[in-house]
Formats: sequence, C-alpha cells, structure tokens
Amino acid sequence: MATVPKCKFDLEICGGTFVNEACVIDGNMVSGRTFHDNGQYVGPWIKMLEAARDAS
Repeated sequence: MATVPKCKFDLEICGGTFVNEACVIDGNMVSGRTFHDNGQYVGPWIKMLEAARDAS
C-alpha cells in the first residue's frame, strides 16, 4: 500500500507492506500517498472500475 512515510509503522504493524510510490495496485485495491498523487492513481482506478463493469 502507498502511504506517507510517517504512517509506515502503522501500516506494517497491521500486516501491510509500505511502498513509497504515487500509485500502488494490489489486486482490486488502488492506493496513493496523498491527494497530491491523485493524477497517478485515479486513472488506473477508473480503468479497474470500467473493467469490472464490462465483465458483468
């Protein structure tokens, strides 16, 4: 999961894997560090939604 570095411990203590990237896709989950990265993760998220819609 992408998040800000100050939240790395919180994520890892709950079993997650910290990634310092603007967009991380893991299965059907898309994450970014902050709203500043939304230009990087909104596009892939919309493509995933469209693919799910088309698969129905």
